[in-house]
Amino acid sequence: PVPSVGQYLRAEVAQRAPALGGGREEARRLALAVLATCLKLECCISGTHSMDLVALEPFGEYVSLPGLDCTFPGGYSSLPDRMLADLPEGTVLLNKAVRTIRWRGSFREDGDDTRDFPVRVECEDGDTFLADHVIVTVPLGFLKERHQDFFQPPLPERKAEAIRRLGFGTNNKIFLEFEQPFWDPQQQLLEVVWEDESPLEEPSTDLEANWFKKLIGFVVLQPPEQHGHVLCGFIAGKESEYMETLSDAEVLST
Repeated sequence: PVPSVGQYLRAEVAQRAPALGGGREEARRLALAVLATCLKLECCISGTHSMDLVALEPFGEYVSLPGLDCTFPGGYSSLPDRMLADLPEGTVLLNKAVRTIRWRGSFREDGDDTRDFPVRVECEDGDTFLADHVIVTVPLGFLKERHQDFFQPPLPERKAEAIRRLGFGTNNKIFLEFEQPFWDPQQQLLEVVWEDESPLEEPSTDLEANWFKKLIGFVVLQPPEQHGHVLCGFIAGKESEYMETLSDAEVLST
């Protein structure tokens, strides 16, 4: 079986490419360019540099939730802020760095010999917390770097192997604001297609000269009465990481 989404799609495109465009070479090249853009879109959706890094077998397990996106007027932080407002003061501790989580143990509060706890959370400042259960929600990158010493005893090999095998990439947004829109009022999306690209050809590795070609297009932020005339572009992968090294002026002048 073909191990990656990218390899599978290229094989399918190569098989069907001669018939694309109804035998007209110009139309065939344009169809291939559109397919190359579709692969870039999938890179943004999957958060990867290349679809060659995405396993084919579990790819169909991803499910898009129905309905419209939910936009928080005050940004994502307004959601936990609202949740915190319903909790008693002092329930949530911020800036409390955890050094180690000791599990599969038997721990007791000082002076209390009546109850054992299987988990002890040890903080950098010396504070400890005992618990029956602990839910850990940290970035995958942190787990890759620290899981061996963050959990004591170490996690089972099955879970450690999953952490090692799982991948993640970089997605970024570019916001462009205009005094007046050049797009139609009903326009929702502006897609970018480079006519000289094809999924059957290796992409350029010259990030300095071609990073912007990884942009899949721009979403028109709605409504303009709230956001102004703003386009939001999306870019993923190594090109996205290279863009992070540029100043706003350099991005704008590209």
